[in-house]
Amino acid sequence: MTAIPNQTQDMPNMLALDLSGGMAELALQANQQHHHMQGEARRTHSTDLLPMLEQLLHRGGIAWEQLELFVLVTGPGSFTGLRIAAATIAGLNSKLQLPVLPLSALAVTALQSEITQPLYVCEDARAGECYLGHYQQGRALADDRCLAWASLVDHMPPGATFAARQEPPQPLPDYTQIPLRMPRGAAMLQLAAMQLATIGQRETLPRYPQPAYLQPSQAERHTGDH
Repeated sequence: MTAIPNQTQDMPNMLALDLSGGMAELALQANQQHHHMQGEARRTHSTDLLPMLEQLLHRGGIAWEQLELFVLVTGPGSFTGLRIAAATIAGLNSKLQLPVLPLSALAVTALQSEITQPLYVCEDARAGECYLGHYQQGRALADDRCLAWASLVDHMPPGATFAARQEPPQPLPDYTQIPLRMPRGAAMLQLAAMQLATIGQRETLPRYPQPAYLQPSQAERHTGDH
């Protein structure tokens, strides 16, 4: 459990969840204090996630009923992780009925780099593919997409700067990788604050946002249904 220095004022009490990378990333803003928690890489999210969320709320000194907003990283990323995260928020929201702010996993990674100039985000999507995003200080410069690693040069000019949570599965000698400096939990809350400042009324947000897979599942690949 790590406390995050407060960077915003007058923000709602909000709970953020990200399972897009396979590891649970949780963050809480409560009573103008920020906290985050990172789960172990091989934990069973379906059984361990709710106790982790409750522990985070306890550390933040807040009850479920005092939350005003959920923040959900909807993808792209792990199929299983995205499904579990969305189902968890949906289950909680069947009672709480809170607005849910969806975030791009690639946008969070971009913000972790703490650089102000435009940069790309490259994440391994497996099966010879990658997720590619293009951001500047949390603002999308292009839609997130999924493409073959071999075609990356057609979408990312040589010499470009990129960030990634994990090392790319193949060398990228023509590009400069930027290390991630900000904890992911802190980046989730900061990005949420930035987006909330632009959307106006929180009540217009969805209650049950859907995962953004960007890539067909293995079942869909086998059936051709994509």
